[in-house]
Order: sequence, then structure tokens, then C-alpha cells
Amino acid sequence: MPTMRCEMRCYRPGHTAPARRRTGSFLAAVFRGAGAVVLDRAWYDIAPGDLIAVPSWTSVAVIADAPLDLFTVSDAPVLEALALYREETVPDLP
Repeated sequence: MPTMRCEMRCYRPGHTAPARRRTGSFLAAVFRGAGAVVLDRAWYDIAPGDLIAVPSWTSVAVIADAPLDLFTVSDAPVLEALALYREETVPDLP
């Protein structure tokens, strides 16, 4: 059974990803670009080299000021295999 999911997420300048929250946690490493991440209504500026840890059921939104590349690792496959994975859009964020 796969236990980790790795993804590369690329955002264009000016893009704001809708706030979402999900069961399970994930890490995101900023490879390129600049922007901000909003975790449960707290804003954090991000730049290359930053590492973002997002706990389970924490709302997260990404705002790209420049082309932004994030590498993410999550434990979603385990939760999906156990039928425990949930995800939803959070209204009124960021």
C-alpha cells in the first residue's frame, strides 16, 4: 500500500488557490517564486527554501506573487485506503 504522495504544484503570478482543508497532514517546500500561504487565517510570506508544515484539518490557501513552484508530500494515500480521507473548500478565505 502506498503511504506517501509527492506532487509538484505550479502557480502563475496573481493566482490565488481557494482555501481547502483536508484530513491528513502535508509538507510543502518552496522551490521557486514568491507569495504567501494562509493557514487558518494567519498569513505567512514564502520564498525559495521555505518549508511549510500543514497539520490535519488546517485550512490552507496559496497566493502567488510570482511564478511559484511548491513540492508537496502528504500522507493522503493511507487515509484514502482506510476510507478516512476528507477534503472541503473553506468559504471566505483567504
